[in-house]
Amino acid sequence: MEKIEIVTPEGHKLVETIKNGVKHISFEPIKTQPKTAEECWEEVVENYLEDEVLYWSQENCLMKKQTLHSIRPDNNMNVHLSKERAEAFVYLQALVTARDYYNKGWVANWKDNEDKYCIIIHKGEVNLGYTVYNSQKVLNFKSSEIRDKFYEDFKEWIEKAKELI
Repeated sequence: MEKIEIVTPEGHKLVETIKNGVKHISFEPIKTQPKTAEECWEEVVENYLEDEVLYWSQENCLMKKQTLHSIRPDNNMNVHLSKERAEAFVYLQALVTARDYYNKGWVANWKDNEDKYCIIIHKGEVNLGYTVYNSQKVLNFKSSEIRDKFYEDFKEWIEKAKELI
């Protein structure tokens, strides 16, 4: 008797049914749920960060450095592949909080055509500008006066975080 090998195509499952004493074999697509963000992050950790040295900020904003094998970054999304990038994110986080304080509760509505006064990075240079378009900018302010004061107070930190803005 000849043997037959059946290989199930990827993304399908083998379904066996018997009708009138005859075995029928078919393949049905496996219905999958979309991955959660956490599952996607696990994939990043396994396939991208596996052998890398990782940097992250501790509660006191000091930079920590270890390999994936000594930490589990799948539970900590605050990891970066360079010390400079980790530091830039600490500054960006502080700038966003300071932005909210300077705006005193004002939050930009990006669906309207009102002016928003922004700090923009263009071709690697910091620019003070405004936008009436719906193109969101991280460092946005209610008025040019608030934006200018913020820039004067935080230009040193903006320079440190400008690759992310």
